[in-house]
Amino acid sequence: MTHSFSQTANLTCPDCGQSFTAEVWLVVDASEHAELLSRIQNGALHDLPCPYCGHEGQVDAPLLLYRPGETTPLLFSPAQRTTEEEDREQAGGLLGYLHDALGSAWQDEWLEGMPTVPRDFLQAALSDDPEAAMRQMAAQAEQGLERLRQEDPAAYGELEAAVQQRVDEEAEGETAPPLPATLQQFIQADTWTASYRFVQAHQELLGEEAMALLDGLVNAARQGGDPCPGRARTRCDASVP
Repeated sequence: MTHSFSQTANLTCPDCGQSFTAEVWLVVDASEHAELLSRIQNGALHDLPCPYCGHEGQVDAPLLLYRPGETTPLLFSPAQRTTEEEDREQAGGLLGYLHDALGSAWQDEWLEGMPTVPRDFLQAALSDDPEAAMRQMAAQAEQGLERLRQEDPAAYGELEAAVQQRVDEEAEGETAPPLPATLQQFIQADTWTASYRFVQAHQELLGEEAMALLDGLVNAARQGGDPCPGRARTRCDASVP
């Protein structure tokens, strides 16, 4: 029995309007599919081009990665437009599938150290040198943040105000630093472990607004373009086992 698992999604291209089906991988055993691991490391596992017009789309789906022989064999990366409750349900379903697929090879202790990695941090976490990758990502985010502040102060202020409001609501009235200040502390973390622990302690960095900002900042630094580009994503609503 294969350990990897995929589902067929029915998609509609936002450019040409054509409908098509695509294979969406939800559980990947790295020892079974080296090519899928490569796509995960490149951030392209859920990139699904339209077969009619070539439009580059991305399906929003969770991922459970199984790496046999690694110190941390399991890694879960939730979808980007889901609630925490949905993330827990999807993680449970995917873990249940892998548990049944592995049979006697499954080990319950894997769950104790299983990290949950936001999609924007996944490439850094899986790189050969995660600390160097995180430092590069942080530096790119810092460059994009500074460019946004200089080139579009109004947009910078609106983002800061919107995220601050969300943070204040979650903190139930307690004083919380604005996102740029929190992001700056994240950027200045010395190691990948420190960065990961900082994110875990500052859940506002895992919110949709923060992820969109960080994603936009990194893209802006790489491409020298719009500091807050929009990225069209297609939600994968296929059920998780």
